[in-house]
Amino acid sequence: MNLTPREKQIAVRLLKYDTRKDIANRLGVSLSTVDFHVRNLRRKAVASCREELAVKLSKLNGALSGKH
Repeated sequence: MNLTPREKQIAVRLLKYDTRKDIANRLGVSLSTVDFHVRNLRRKAVASCREELAVKLSKLNGALSGKH
């Protein structure tokens, strides 16, 4: 999955079970920006909900953190 740097940051935070508000505060962006990126992540992962997205992202966890 080809993710932007911001999508990768948000994906890592989702995998740490951060809330939307926590992600927004940590990254210094608005909730609507977080929602925008989560929608893009769901579209790219072909995930119908955040839980399904988390499962798919967990399979990419090494790639998201820069580990091989």
